[in-house]
Parts: sequence; C-alpha cells; structure tokens
Amino acid sequence: MKNKQYKYYNINIWFIPEVESNLEDISRSYIREYIRELLNNPHLFLSIPRETAEEFFNSNGYITKRLHSKKDLYEKWKALPRGIRKRLYYLLNKKLLEVLNYELQTAQPPSTS
Repeated sequence: MKNKQYKYYNINIWFIPEVESNLEDISRSYIREYIRELLNNPHLFLSIPRETAEEFFNSNGYITKRLHSKKDLYEKWKALPRGIRKRLYYLLNKKLLEVLNYELQTAQPPSTS
C-alpha cells in the first residue's frame, strides 16, 4: 500500500496590524484571487515606487502570515524578487483596508437623529 504524501504550498504575506486583526472577517479565497489578479497585471504593482511601500510598512509595522495557495500561484509568487513582493504587500493591504472600511460603514446601523 502506497503512502499518500500531501504537499501544501504557502506564501508568506505581510499584513499591517489593523488588517491582520480583522483577517478572520475576510475570505482567504478573496485574498488569493486578488493576489492572482495583481500577478496577472504587473503594471498595477510596478507603478508603485519602492519608497512608498517601504514607508508604509515602516510607519505601520507588519505581521507575517501564511496563506495556503495552489502550486501555480506559489511558483509565480516565489519567482518575484523581494522588492516587487513588498509592492504587492502594499497594494494588498491597501485593498483590504478599503474592504474593511466598507464593511464597517455598511455594518453600522443608521443614525436616528
């Protein structure tokens, strides 16, 4: 009888503390799809100056989390230099902040003044 070996692919992602503390409210599949969209459109992240991404993480700090992915996404991610990945982290955090802010605004009951 052959022993099955399972291989899991993980990519490490930097999240700012505000996003990381609310990660449970965001679908992991949504995050993976947004990463895939970014990787398929390099003009989105190559237009970000390196200094902008560095300043963003220096002022906010970051927490590294693992995200399970399929092999194709993992291989595309690992092929990128760290400087490029930092820009992707920046765009991902900006997008997730927008999503979280939208969710907070729609979750609040209307004021009765």
